[in-house]
Amino acid sequence: MRQGRSRFIPFIVLIVILLVPCCAQAGVAVDIWLDEDELYEIVIMASVGDIIAGNYTVVDATGSAPIMLLVLDSEHFSDWVNGSVYVPHVYRYGMSGDFSFPVPYADTWYVVFWNDPVNSGAKHVVGNVDHLIDVITTTTITNSPIPIDMDESLTSQLWIIIIGALGVVAAAFIVLILFIRRSEDTEYVSRYDLPRSEGGIFPSTDSD
Repeated sequence: MRQGRSRFIPFIVLIVILLVPCCAQAGVAVDIWLDEDELYEIVIMASVGDIIAGNYTVVDATGSAPIMLLVLDSEHFSDWVNGSVYVPHVYRYGMSGDFSFPVPYADTWYVVFWNDPVNSGAKHVVGNVDHLIDVITTTTITNSPIPIDMDESLTSQLWIIIIGALGVVAAAFIVLILFIRRSEDTEYVSRYDLPRSEGGIFPSTDSD
């Protein structure tokens, strides 16, 4: 009995190995104090099909409580650091927030917790950021087929049947005509070879 079960162990191991990449994740716990205009960033190398998800809550503060959370790719993170115009893929601003971001392309991604100088004072922030790996392996865009009118389809099929039937009748008629003409030709030849006394169509050339 044990030997029978042991046969399935390699298959079970193989299934586990295949399933692990689909649900693997790298979690980062957040428990930080941010002074005014101070930031905390988490750098993630992610590919298409991955999901970056996270949450935060301000649990203690010496002043106004809101903070900013941003998710940026490498280009816009550089723009943000240099004070240029940037476009975040995720933006949250408040006492707490959460997000789940499907990665659109492979890049270095930055999850930034920023205690912006608009709201002064240190803030204690707790939360978590997860990198879900290869959750969606492929994406496909498929155009739905154009619906066919059922009445139009049935009418087309009926015409095809009628035309096919007419073709069969015409072919049979032509074969019948050829058969009749061939029969008449055969009869004519046979009568031509007989003397008139026996039904021939020409007088006999034999002398009495």
